[in-house]
Amino acid sequence: MEIRQSERGLALLRMFYGVWLLRGVFPYVVWHPWPWISKLGVVVGADMLASHALRHPWGWVRTAIQQFLLPHPELYAGVALVLGLAAGISLTVGLLTIPGAALAFLLMVHEALLGFYAGNPLQSLLAFQGVLLVVVLLTRAGRCWGVDSVLARGSPKSWLW
Repeated sequence: MEIRQSERGLALLRMFYGVWLLRGVFPYVVWHPWPWISKLGVVVGADMLASHALRHPWGWVRTAIQQFLLPHPELYAGVALVLGLAAGISLTVGLLTIPGAALAFLLMVHEALLGFYAGNPLQSLLAFQGVLLVVVLLTRAGRCWGVDSVLARGSPKSWLW
C-alpha cells in the first residue's frame, strides 16, 4: 500500500510530539535505580504540586493532591518520569503507538486537571495536545516511519499498532 503525504505529515507530528515529551523529562533523568529521577526533579515536582494544592479552585483536586501526591513526592515524580519516557519513546520511534498515544493522552489529562486554572495559554496548549493525540490514536500514525509498520505486517488489525 502506498504511503500518502498526509500519513507522512501525521508521522512527523507524532515524532515531534514524542521528542517534545522526551525533552521535558530528560533534564530530570539520572541512570540510578528507581525512581530514576534526580533530587532536583523531586523538589521541582513537590513545589509544583504544593502550588497547585494552594491555588486550585476545586476542593476534591486539592484534597487529592494533599492526601495522595504530596506525601509521596519521590513516587509521584518517578512514576511521572517513567510514564513520560515510555510515551515519548513510543511516539518518537513509532513503537506501540496506540498505547503510547493513550498514555500521553492520560498524562495530558492529568496535567489539565492540575493546571487548567492557570490561564488561557495553558488551556489552549492542552487542547491542541489532546486533539493531536486523538488524531494519532485514530489514524494509527505509527505505521508510517515507525516500528509499527514492521509489526503490522504480521497482524494488521492489532489494537497495539
